[in-house]
Amino acid sequence: MEDKELDALIASVLKSRPLKDTRDFRDAVWAKIERQQSWPDRCREALRPFLPALSFRAAPAALSLVIGGLSGAAMAQSTEQDDLAVFDVGSVYAMLSLVASEKETH
Repeated sequence: MEDKELDALIASVLKSRPLKDTRDFRDAVWAKIERQQSWPDRCREALRPFLPALSFRAAPAALSLVIGGLSGAAMAQSTEQDDLAVFDVGSVYAMLSLVASEKETH
């Protein structure tokens, strides 16, 4: 193929196909991206029909946890910890009580 034929073919292709303006394409792409919902929004929309059923089941459980926590805190005895109680003869951690409990199990 000669250079003149190649130039003629390129010229005919350029004449037959007008150059496209990329601004319209870019604007269309960005418009489509902005229309899409984010991942948390899609999850929220998918779970929306189940929320009433979940709330009716979760509310009593949450209420019982709160009541149990408050009553447990009220019933808990506040005793002062003695850090040296480990060395006391009557302590659970005393060597004598550990040895005595081992002899009783044998």
